[in-house]
Amino acid sequence: MFNECVVDEILNWIENNLESDLSLEAVAGKAGYSKWHFQRIFKQQTGYTLANYVRARRLSCAAIALRLLPLNLMHLSMKYRFDSQQTFCRAFKQHFGITPSGYRKKNGWQPGGFVLPKRYAGKLHSSVEMTTLPEKVLTGTSNIYQAASDTWNMNLPKLRKYYWQPFLQRLTALPEAVYAIHGVSKSAGDTFSMYYATLAEAHCLKNTMPQDIVYTPGHAHYLKIIFTGDFSDIDFQDITYDIYNNILPELNIIRHPEHPDTEEYIFQENITELNPENPKLAVRVINYYIPVMTDAAGW
Repeated sequence: MFNECVVDEILNWIENNLESDLSLEAVAGKAGYSKWHFQRIFKQQTGYTLANYVRARRLSCAAIALRLLPLNLMHLSMKYRFDSQQTFCRAFKQHFGITPSGYRKKNGWQPGGFVLPKRYAGKLHSSVEMTTLPEKVLTGTSNIYQAASDTWNMNLPKLRKYYWQPFLQRLTALPEAVYAIHGVSKSAGDTFSMYYATLAEAHCLKNTMPQDIVYTPGHAHYLKIIFTGDFSDIDFQDITYDIYNNILPELNIIRHPEHPDTEEYIFQENITELNPENPKLAVRVINYYIPVMTDAAGW
């Protein structure tokens, strides 16, 4: 348990320093261990050597930038500490099986090789099925925040809480479920705009607001990942990491680029109101829907 806490702290520190020196000597020194001992516990907890993990995270951040930002290859090579554009392109192709230029032009987003920060959602159980979203008209608030390819995930847990708290207060009573959609709005330079919308059926809200949006799920095929278990001390960001780190790569599914991911939070049947300090206590099931290109998936 102690080793897991140490590695968790170092993983968070690595995320804030992907553009800095992350040699074994530097990271082991930060952790307060010898190089040999740190390498051993790091691989034990993550399954990676430090060098392989750092390279995979840097290349994954570069992959996000290739799809979302108009940055040239030299800029990305320097940003993620490769000694030349040629070295970067060679490492990228070795990791993803495709050149950076090919990855940027590819239709759809296949997560094979993509590595998100290592996190732990081991208390949850998951199952998957292919489905379409129910035809519901949802109403709610869309929130916009700025992000970069290597830090887009750092503030999202705090933002989720900030977005959900006022929205949940608008509910007339506890509905069967509430929803969220999220995706990329636009990009410019080194940053892009992300949106995160909190939604429910209109009759569940006390009032409508001028800035509210109306959302109807698009006609698409979705991979539905069903999570059950104890959500009380789970960071919902861990669920996203589990999906994109483990589930999608194992299924070799390509994400459809024209529809947002959708989160569905189904509440316990015997609960009539939320605990404002920990609304996660009321959640019984989380369904996470990812739009997919079914022809490529072979479903």
